[in-house]
This record gives sequence, structure tokens and C-alpha cells, in this order.
Amino acid sequence: MKLKSLIVLLLAGIWGVGSWWWYTCKVKGFCGADHNVTQVAAGTATGAAALSGQAAADKAAADAKAKADADKAAAEAQTKADADKAAAEAQAKADADKAAAEAQAKLDADKASAEAQAKADADKAAAEAQAKLDAAAGKITMETNEAAPDTGTGIDPALMYFPTGSANPQLADSAKAYFEKVATFLKDNASGKVTIVGHTDNQGKADKNKALGLKRAEMIKKMLTDMGAPADRVQASSEGPDKPVADNTTAEGRQKNRRVEVTPAK
Repeated sequence: MKLKSLIVLLLAGIWGVGSWWWYTCKVKGFCGADHNVTQVAAGTATGAAALSGQAAADKAAADAKAKADADKAAAEAQTKADADKAAAEAQAKADADKAAAEAQAKLDADKASAEAQAKADADKAAAEAQAKLDAAAGKITMETNEAAPDTGTGIDPALMYFPTGSANPQLADSAKAYFEKVATFLKDNASGKVTIVGHTDNQGKADKNKALGLKRAEMIKKMLTDMGAPADRVQASSEGPDKPVADNTTAEGRQKNRRVEVTPAK
């Protein structure tokens, strides 16, 4: 009897505990609350940790990108600085080369000018020496009349120098070349003309000197007409001793005064 009662009580207790568990855990769901809270808290912590790790990773990535961008900008700046430096050096070299070339060109030009001047001086000295030889040989010598204005014909006015007391001496070679040029000018230019004026020194009578000056001028005119120049466009006259250009008291001055001035004109 007692055993049966105990068994019944035990079964009743098991049923009561089971019923309570069923109602509390299965129906109400209270049994898993703490567990769920723990899981939620754990999930939240895990999520937070994950979020924190992601933020740290993102920040690290951003920092790495910023550094990469800074390194790239620095490299580009250095490249530009190197390029600018190279360009500046190239320009400086080009400028130096240009300056050197200009300096060399100036030196060459100066040298050429000096050589040309030396040649001109040598030619002038040779011409003067030849003129002296021609004058000593009793020939008519010639030089450019630098005091006369430009005629615009391309032919310089000239001075012909005669030996003492002569009216029909031979022409020096330089004088022949000049008259050939004047004759060609007159033949090629219908409006061209030439004036020829004879001058003498003051030795002897003035009227005879004037006649001598005219004779010399007419001799030059005949030379031109013999070369084909039209006679009507060659005018000859004489000033005799009236217009000296040098001192008649010296042999050199008298030589300069015994001249014939030849002036081409359009």
C-alpha cells in the first residue's frame, strides 16, 4: 500500500514538473530567454567587433590610399621639377650656343671687314703707286671725285690729271676703263649726258691756260665719241686756272690743279 502510494506520488510529481516545464518552456518560452539574451549580446558584441574591425580596415585602406596618392603626387612633382630643370639647362645651353655663334659670327665679320679694308688699302696704295708711275711716264691718270655729289647714274664723277704742258698725252689703263664705262652709259641711256671741264695750274698766261684746259676737255670728249658716245650729249668747257683745288706754289698742288672733271648725269 505504501509502495503504491509512493509510486503514485512520484508519478504525480513527475507529471507536475513535466507540465510546468512544458507550459513554461514550450508554451511561454521563458526557459530560453537568458540564453537568447546571451546570444543577442554575444551577437551584438560580435557585430560590434566586426564593425570595429571593418572600420579599422577601412581606415587603414584609406590611409594607405592617401599615402599612395601623396607618393604619386610627390613623384609627379619631382618628375615635373626634373623636366623643368632639364628644360632650363637645355635653354641655357641653347642660349650659350647662340651667344657663342653670334660672337663667332661677329669675329668672322670683323675679320672679313678687316681683310676687306686691308685689301682696299692695298688696292688704293697700288693704284696710287701706279698713278705715280703713269704720271712719271707722262700719262693721263684718274681718280674718283669724292667731293662731287652722287649723280645717280651708277658712275662716279672722275678727275683726270694731265702732265705739265701737255694736251694730247696717252691715257693710263685705269682711265681707259673708266671712259669705256661712260661711253656705254651714254649709248644705253638716251637722256644721259656728260659734262667735261678742263682746269690748269697758274703757270703761264691765263688765256693760254684757259685754252689749254679747253683743249684737254675736248680731247676727253673725242675719246668718248670715238668709243661711240653721242657727241651732242658730251659738253666740253674750260675754267683755266680760275678754280684751283690745291696750292699752286708746290709741284704737288699744281699737279692736282691740272685736271679735267668728268661728270655723268641723267
